[in-house]
Amino acid sequence: MRETADVEALLGEHRLVTLSGAGGAGKTRLALEVAERLVGSFPDGLRFAELAALFDKDVFENEVAERFGATPVADVPLATTIAETIGKRACW
Repeated sequence: MRETADVEALLGEHRLVTLSGAGGAGKTRLALEVAERLVGSFPDGLRFAELAALFDKDVFENEVAERFGATPVADVPLATTIAETIGKRACW
């Protein structure tokens, strides 16, 4: 499938790829298909965060932090901690 190849190519160039589109378009299916194909290519694994239903910034950050194993640090913005955690790993 062309979309699968496109997402795989993007993951080869970028650490983060976001799929967006109308509900029911197949974004989740596509993400899971690509993850299944590439899971062995990343020593620290792949992460999938279903964010469609999240509208609150704090809930969004907490969900992403949980998915990536980023532990909150006092007096450090959670977004910074997430970025530092992701930057230390060979995962997508």
